[in-house]
Amino acid sequence: MSRSKKTEKVCWVATGNFGKKATVSETFKAQAKIEFTSIIENAKVVSSPNKKLHTITYTRPTIDNGKYMMNCWAFDRRDPIGKYVLTVKIGKHEFEKQVFYVTE
Repeated sequence: MSRSKKTEKVCWVATGNFGKKATVSETFKAQAKIEFTSIIENAKVVSSPNKKLHTITYTRPTIDNGKYMMNCWAFDRRDPIGKYVLTVKIGKHEFEKQVFYVTE
């Protein structure tokens, strides 16, 4: 994913039976220090002291009567190039880690 192409985003979609609202925790692990912010309403961002691990937790309505949850993230020139690992947890269910690379 290129940080210079504004239309490129990292997205995930989960299917299940989540109910009308669900609590989501997204954890990003970066190779380098990164300042992490979220525009998700009422999201709580907790960062490790070295600023390489960030967990964003929020509750929001599901899609299609609880069948889906999704989210997307954009990266820009302030974000370090390199490998990232994303872990998504919805309620008590943790999904498989996703690895992606941010390039120029």
